[in-house]
Amino acid sequence: MTKRSVRPARLSDLNAIAALAQESFTEIFDACALPIDHPLRGHVLGSTRQLWERTLSTQGKNADSGHTFVALEGESPVGLISIISAPVQSLELGQAKEIPAGVEVTTLYVHRSFRRSGHGSRLLAAIVDTLQPASLRMWLAPEDTLMLRFLQGSGFLPAGLKRSFMFDEALQVRRDEHLWWALRS
Repeated sequence: MTKRSVRPARLSDLNAIAALAQESFTEIFDACALPIDHPLRGHVLGSTRQLWERTLSTQGKNADSGHTFVALEGESPVGLISIISAPVQSLELGQAKEIPAGVEVTTLYVHRSFRRSGHGSRLLAAIVDTLQPASLRMWLAPEDTLMLRFLQGSGFLPAGLKRSFMFDEALQVRRDEHLWWALRS
C-alpha cells in the first residue's frame, strides 16, 4: 500500500507544484471557456513556475508570507494547499456579523488521478493542526461542484460575498466566485 501524507512544501518540490498549479489554472480557464489560444493562458501558464519559486522561497519568513503544504503519494507531490493571512471580514446581513481573522486558502488542488483518496482532507487538516487559525476561507466558483461538496463536507458555509474576474472584456469571459468559510473547532 502506498503511503499518503502531507508535509510543508520545499523548494525541491518546485517542478511538481508548478505542474499542479498549471493543471489547476487550465481547469479554471476551461471552465470559463477562455479560448485555448488566448494570450492570458500563455502568460499565466508561462509564469507559474517563477511565481511558485518566489512563493516557496519566502514562505514562513514572516507571519504574512503564507504557507504551502503538499500532499504526497509515496514520495511524489500530488496535491497542494497554499494559504495567506486573512483579516477580519464583514459579512452580509442574515449571518454572523464577521469572520474572525484567520487564513485564506489561495490554492487547494489535488491531481485528478488522486482525488477522493483523502488528500484534500489531509491538506486542510495540516493547515488547521499546524497554524491553528481562528477561521479558514476560500473563494470558489459556484460551478465547481466537486470542490463545493468537499468544502461543505469539511464544515464550510457560504459567506454571502461574491467577486468576479473579467478575463477578457471583448469575449465576456469571466469567473465569478463566492466566499466560503469555516471556524476552527
